[in-house]
Amino acid sequence: MKYSEKFKLEKEIAFVLGGSGTIGNEICIALAEAGAKVINIDIKNNKLIKNENNVKFEYFNIKNLKNFENFLKKITLKHGIPKIFVNCSYPYEKNWSSSSFQKVSLNSIVNNTNLHLNSYVWSARVIAELMKKMKVKGKIIQLASTYGMVGQDPELYRGISLKENAIYSSIKGGILNQTKQMAAYYGQYGIRVNSVSPGGIQGKIAGKKNNQSKKFIQRYSKKTPLKRMGKPSDIAPTIIFLASDASSYITGSNIVIDGGWTII
Repeated sequence: MKYSEKFKLEKEIAFVLGGSGTIGNEICIALAEAGAKVINIDIKNNKLIKNENNVKFEYFNIKNLKNFENFLKKITLKHGIPKIFVNCSYPYEKNWSSSSFQKVSLNSIVNNTNLHLNSYVWSARVIAELMKKMKVKGKIIQLASTYGMVGQDPELYRGISLKENAIYSSIKGGILNQTKQMAAYYGQYGIRVNSVSPGGIQGKIAGKKNNQSKKFIQRYSKKTPLKRMGKPSDIAPTIIFLASDASSYITGSNIVIDGGWTII
């Protein structure tokens, strides 16, 4: 096989949870361009990808996590058994944007952790068990974050409306270690589990309608060796790599895509 062939995903079925989001949108397009049949699972269909021939939409609200197994049975009958599962969802409760250390409540910590972290843990486990049952040597890819590896720099948030988040790092750190735990267990079934940790992505602030301020972008970019924030298109190619045979001996790994943020 030529090395270029290893990156192709023809006829493979990929389920993308959160495929209508900022990063998910690019992931769906990239997987489709690589030849995969992509099922975007989200609460809304992204207009940017709905015209892609290889991308289909299925509605699911991750807040109904107890119904995920039944939902999965339904869509696998319709679309087939996935060989690729990418979770790039970003679920949060209404009080997410008020989760700085000064304002966070116990209720916010409990509810947001349950929604975000537990949805990643449970959906990945359900998918892995399906792959195991159907003897599919699948690939599971979880979206973590550099803030699951290092703390947030308080200097970035001084004097601006955007504040640090007291919950986010524990959630993403949990996803990183859950990825390793799953890889250790499911490797015996030929199932590979990896994570990707993006750095700061320029764009909309989760839980708010506005984008990051110019001051925040400048501060973040100045501290990054590549002197800019990330873009969704910086993330998608790595998903193709982890979903393809090009990474056939990689499992339990975390690929950092942060412009060098975490090296200094």
